[in-house]
Amino acid sequence: MQKPSELPPLSAFNAGRVLPLQSKRVAHISYFVLCLCAIQVEQWILFTLIYFRVNFFLGGK
Repeated sequence: MQKPSELPPLSAFNAGRVLPLQSKRVAHISYFVLCLCAIQVEQWILFTLIYFRVNFFLGGK
């Protein structure tokens, strides 16, 4: 059995163990959202580059 005087450090230790798990979960969610945003931005950049290239070549010819 734990002594009552040892409970606060133990609870702080448990909180220190639980919080990184929650931050890892949030990090995974944020990485997922960042990947989705990166895919959207990449598609948008590719579309604009192709669009401007086509306009440039059509306008140049």
